[in-house]
Amino acid sequence: MVSQDTSAYGVDIRYRTDFWNGRPLKTHLTSLAAALGELGVWVRLHYVYPYPHVDEVVPLMAEGKVLPYLDVPLQHASPRAQGHEAAGQHRGYLGANSPLAGHLSGSDPAQHLHRRVSRRDRG
Repeated sequence: MVSQDTSAYGVDIRYRTDFWNGRPLKTHLTSLAAALGELGVWVRLHYVYPYPHVDEVVPLMAEGKVLPYLDVPLQHASPRAQGHEAAGQHRGYLGANSPLAGHLSGSDPAQHLHRRVSRRDRG
């Protein structure tokens, strides 16, 4: 599932209840993910921002209804990296609005990001 801000699904229509396949379904990330999980296909969530209700998706992951993966957009706090991004010179950086995948083979994502930015800043 991909959108500009998947976590905000339904905010614009105040999470109203609609109907899908003849049954009521609340327009909310958790309800949508649960319904898609019943289709027997892989459900992977992209552009998920850390809204408090995103925690409700974790049980769906544990049940196997949603893949245990969240694509979370990340922006740099480093002024140097932000300057490179603004100038379009972000090659080698995790750029603005670039997802940081949680599968970094045994390393802490924050440490991985720090090492990667530090290496680029030296050169």
